[in-house]
Amino acid sequence: MKCKKKIISLILSVVLLFSSFDLISVVNANGGDFESENYEEIIDNNDFNGEEEVIEETDGKGFANPSEKTEEEVESSSNTQKEKDLEDLDLTDLKTDAKNEITEWFLDKKTEIEAININEEEKNTLLSELERKFELAIDSIDIATSEEEITEIKNELMEEKPLAKVYADEEIPTVKKEVRTVFELQSAISDDTTNEIIIMNTIEINNDYILISWKPNRPKKIIIRGDRSDENNDIIKLESKSTSAYKYKYMFRISDDNMDITFKDLIMDGGKTDCLIYADEKPDNTNLSFDNVTFRKSGGNKSPITYLGGGTLKVENSKFEDNSVVTNGGAIFYNYQKIDANDGALAKVIINNTKFINNKATKYGGAIYILNGGTLEISDSHFIGNKVTDAISNTTHGGTVTTYSQGMNNIDVNIDNTNFTNNTSTAYGTVNLHGGGNVSIKNSTFEENSASDGGAIHMQTDAINRYKTVIENNNFINNKAVEEATADVNPIHYGGAIRYHGTGELKIINSRFNGNNTKDSKGYGGAISIHEARHKEENPKNNKGITAVLTDNTFEKNKSVNGGALSVVDHVDLTIDGNTLFEGNSANKGGAFYSFTTIGGGSSEGVHFINEDPSTTLIDGAQFIKNESVYSGRSMGGAIYLYNELESPTTINNSIFDKNSSKSGGAIRIDLTYQTTINGSNFTNNSANSGGAIHLDGVSDYPNIVDLIIDNTEFNKNEAKWYGGGLYNTAPKSEIEISDTKFIGNETEQFGGGICISNSGSDADVLASTTINNSEFTGNIAGLVGGGINVLSPSDGTNITEDNQANTNYFNKLKVSDTTFKDNFAQHGFFYLDEDVYKKIQPVYDSNIKNVGPLSGDETIYYPTGNRLNKAYNNYDISFIYGLIVLYDGNGNTGGTVPEDDNNPYKKDTNVVVLGKNDLVREGYEFLGWAKDKESKSPDYEPGESFVIEKNTILYAVWGKKDEPSIPWWWITGWEDEILNKEDHFAYIVGYPDGTVRPQGEITRGEVATIFFRMMTESARENYWSQENTYSDVKTRDWYNNAISTLSKTGAITGYPEGDFKPNASITRGEFATMASRFLADYGSLTNYKFTDIKGNWAKSEIEKLASHGLISGYPDGSFKPNQVITRAEAATLVNAILERTPDKDKLLENMIKWPDNMNTEKWYYAQIQEATNSHEYDRTNKSYRETWTKLLEVRDWVALEKEWSNANSSKNPGEVIK
Repeated sequence: MKCKKKIISLILSVVLLFSSFDLISVVNANGGDFESENYEEIIDNNDFNGEEEVIEETDGKGFANPSEKTEEEVESSSNTQKEKDLEDLDLTDLKTDAKNEITEWFLDKKTEIEAININEEEKNTLLSELERKFELAIDSIDIATSEEEITEIKNELMEEKPLAKVYADEEIPTVKKEVRTVFELQSAISDDTTNEIIIMNTIEINNDYILISWKPNRPKKIIIRGDRSDENNDIIKLESKSTSAYKYKYMFRISDDNMDITFKDLIMDGGKTDCLIYADEKPDNTNLSFDNVTFRKSGGNKSPITYLGGGTLKVENSKFEDNSVVTNGGAIFYNYQKIDANDGALAKVIINNTKFINNKATKYGGAIYILNGGTLEISDSHFIGNKVTDAISNTTHGGTVTTYSQGMNNIDVNIDNTNFTNNTSTAYGTVNLHGGGNVSIKNSTFEENSASDGGAIHMQTDAINRYKTVIENNNFINNKAVEEATADVNPIHYGGAIRYHGTGELKIINSRFNGNNTKDSKGYGGAISIHEARHKEENPKNNKGITAVLTDNTFEKNKSVNGGALSVVDHVDLTIDGNTLFEGNSANKGGAFYSFTTIGGGSSEGVHFINEDPSTTLIDGAQFIKNESVYSGRSMGGAIYLYNELESPTTINNSIFDKNSSKSGGAIRIDLTYQTTINGSNFTNNSANSGGAIHLDGVSDYPNIVDLIIDNTEFNKNEAKWYGGGLYNTAPKSEIEISDTKFIGNETEQFGGGICISNSGSDADVLASTTINNSEFTGNIAGLVGGGINVLSPSDGTNITEDNQANTNYFNKLKVSDTTFKDNFAQHGFFYLDEDVYKKIQPVYDSNIKNVGPLSGDETIYYPTGNRLNKAYNNYDISFIYGLIVLYDGNGNTGGTVPEDDNNPYKKDTNVVVLGKNDLVREGYEFLGWAKDKESKSPDYEPGESFVIEKNTILYAVWGKKDEPSIPWWWITGWEDEILNKEDHFAYIVGYPDGTVRPQGEITRGEVATIFFRMMTESARENYWSQENTYSDVKTRDWYNNAISTLSKTGAITGYPEGDFKPNASITRGEFATMASRFLADYGSLTNYKFTDIKGNWAKSEIEKLASHGLISGYPDGSFKPNQVITRAEAATLVNAILERTPDKDKLLENMIKWPDNMNTEKWYYAQIQEATNSHEYDRTNKSYRETWTKLLEVRDWVALEKEWSNANSSKNPGEVIK
């Protein structure tokens, strides 16, 4: 009895001792990896529960004192003893098996402890406790008296139970401890009672990381904070001095559940080594908080804060700066995979009032990377200059803030009042959200960020669930999706500011998008790209696609190739409403908005759309102003480009299109779009080559009829160069319905001032059908025919003429009723529909044109008696008869304008005389003639030759490589020595006091003389220096005296027969040509340019001399206008040519002097004026090549220089003759 009690007592004491032992408080940072199991698994920390037995006193031999027994009792006792002996034999086997089992367990645990890399004292303590527990268990099994007792002892040793009761939070007293060394910090954290640790000065952690783990009776809440008595007292610095081969280096490691740890008022300096705070995967529901903590210079394989467990991570009033990791999360990496019972993630990351500056990651999340499930909340924070530096494949997600959820895990994201500036990613978005979860981004600014896709935000949702995204009251400024991010990840770039890809509901509200762009040859959405996801399943669980609503947003000066502001691709139900503005955006297709949907189904890769159903587009109350389609290639849709192969309707209500421009469709280009409805809208001052406001196009084999419905809409003052000032239709089988609509003041240089309908082929079933009802055509102008409406005949020459009325299908497809025509005009003239001549057309007119009037025309137009103004087929209102057209194409010209044939249109089979090249030039080439084939290397015709026209014809300029002349003009000099300084490019025009340069202003004779005087070489100026002249109106003290006197001595200028010079008179083109020509040697045989107005003119030979040198050209009408005053722009251009200057508007310098009245880079004189007003250094291969400016020079002080020259040349009045 006493023996057993003693054994039980010993067991209990060991349990108590072992339970109070702090298993591991400080672990060597270079020791073994504890990430796979809890330390408590190594040793069972439980006591042994034995039962007390009452044992009778014996005689020392194990038997009770004898008493008299009967024979039956003796026999019974003998049998009992035999049974007991058998039981003892069975227990012996059980005890042997139990001992073997716990011995094996003991050896395994011993091996584990010996493998741990901790200090020897701690290790020996663990081994000693293990051996003691093992020995007690062996002894207890030896004295066990039953099978149940043996099993209980064995299980007690090997099973895990809680060590002890932990204090409730309210029971914990506050115990503070000040620390000044790493050893004091370690001790304080190991102390069971301390719950607030104050860092009193800088502490360096060299070899060991500090483990924070849960222990019996210790507080759940721990605060580690700086003293803040001075700025140096709160630094914890991690120095990488360990020689161990351990993979990572940490400052603090957290490895337990249900803890609440706060770091406050600290600077954590990583010393360019690894992680600062590392919470491994074991903590569950452990909360980490950081308040006013700076994380800096952490580097290596893990983020400054790496959290692999579960719970809340809260960072506020803090800063992450200059941290760099070679994997994920330049500042924070959070990875949690568990889901709670309510299908919601337990993990939460909260960021408030925190700065992330110049942090870097190689793969994911330049600042933050959240993996798997949870919630991310960011508010009142700043992300500046963070980077993702290496995109290794198309699976790299990049992003300054990246979330990536997998499987059923969701990550909900809320961002509020936060700024993202100058962040870059080699892959996706500054904020990159991938997978599932609801998203809210509000009151934030994204500026100057760049990525491969979604310069500010990239979202890729999954194909199973439909999540909601709200982006509200944000600013997106100068963000980019650019090629320099990486060409390997994605050669096509989407969304300069936002890319949304996948499924779900997207709302963008009251946000501003300014200056965002995608810079590559295939970019989509300068501001926003929305692109439905595809998948490889035949029957997806969800086929809803994307629903997007854009309300009250502003899009300004965004750029892309497709959709300057917005691009929508594939199945997206889109609504643009509220007071949304698109202004100044530009693209190749869709200056503001690009919509493209192809027929769904499989591809060669078995890829399918999420949503095979037609989608819808609604634009209500939007404004499209000054958007343009300007890039190289096919320019379509100044404001909107629509392409839709499905039966997906587009509706535009109550919207304004003003001053948009394109080559095709100044406001809208529509291709293969099933149905477009425009209602209550206004198109004003839009311009294009074809379709000043709208161009509708399609192909004859398209299965659907292309419908355009226009109701209660106005087309005002739109312009087209060729076809359709208001509307141009080239879509076969299309149907256009126009009602209650006005076409006012629209204009084209050729066909259809209001509307042009172009039909190809003669089959009635493919011709476009147009119905116009209750509408108005007023003041529309066509340069050829169809002032109001033109039905354009096909290009094969089967035109409707007096001689050819065979095909009336073209007119059959136009029906007009209850419509007025007033003051429309066609340059080709008014043609009367004479029913006696046009017997086949008159019935068509009677059938299709109902109740029209009044009609255009006036009393000067001839009409047969009784038929005045009664038929709309008159060419002013609706095109009637006309001939064939000859057009000229410069075919690669670099300057000049193509000739225009004033004899258009021609009757079929009549002669056409081919025109000259006008002033067309192509740098490095010479003009050979004209050809009907654009690719022809040899001409079909030379100027002056003729051909018989059979169909509408375009003649293309043919150019040949220019052979170098034996004596190029720029090598010829008029004197033995060169008189002008052609090497130094000094500015010779300085502008006016009001800051303007006035390119279209006039220039005086005295100013021109001064320009050439300033451009003389030093030797020429000295050689010809003079301050004396014979002019009656040039006095010695006049500011231009030196210039006029010196140039007169060279013979470059002369006065008038009356003996005066007229220095303040404007100079004419002939006078300027004469003065300029005298700086060139005779050219030999002059080319006779046959200017129509120089015959007999006193300057004829000088004009032809400059023309022979290729320095001047005349006007398109063949004149030179020698007596017309020359403009400053014309003068600067000719002076630059004489000085052999070859400026290029694309090769100037950004910091050059600029003039408010010379800002349009498309003006022909833009570069010439800049050349004349900026002193600069330059590079060029030879004098025939365009120069590249390399450095700006100060503008010379000509007044001071001229005084200096005057003094140097011993003037009679030194320094006084210059103004």
